[in-house]
Amino acid sequence: MKIGVGFFAPLDQLAGVDKLDLELPEPATGADLIRQLQKQFEDRLPPAGRLMLIVNQMYATPESTLKDRDRVIVVPRIGCCH
Repeated sequence: MKIGVGFFAPLDQLAGVDKLDLELPEPATGADLIRQLQKQFEDRLPPAGRLMLIVNQMYATPESTLKDRDRVIVVPRIGCCH
């Protein structure tokens, strides 16, 4: 399946791109997406626990199931207490 991925600043600078289309096998979760991105960008992105996902304009968890043509924004987690 094809997922559209965008990166919220400063992740776009770390990745070197602001958006891309990514192919994932079905079924896939948010965690699968993050693992693929970290592999593709050779660990230039923060650890998975420091990333949040917005899928089709709604916050999602790593366990959320992704569907073909979903639009995902990867956002750095901000805060001191999590």
